Order: sequence, then C-alpha cells, then structure tokens
Amino acid sequence: MSKRIPLLVPDIGDAEKIELVGWNIEIGAIVSKDQELCELVTDKAAFPL
Repeated sequence: MSKRIPLLVPDIGDAEKIELVGWNIEIGAIVSKDQELCELVTDKAAFPL
C-alpha cells in the first residue's frame, strides 16, 4: 500500500516530483549522525538522505 504524505527534503534541484523508494534502517533502530536513512529518486537521479 502506498500513501502520499508531505515530506520536507533538502533542495536537490528543480525536480517537480521526489519519490521515497526505500528505507535503509529498520523500525526501532537507533540512528547516528550522518547515517543514510532512506533513498530518494527524482526523474534524473537517486539521492541518499
């Protein structure tokens, strides 16, 4: 099931649509500073966040 939700992301250019395609952490995991949390995709490139 997919659901559209608002998500604030860093400026990654003039992309009109940004899709979150995967999480890099498990539910309940402890994350550290600068750890990549997810993968974002635009019509031109993929970006870790």
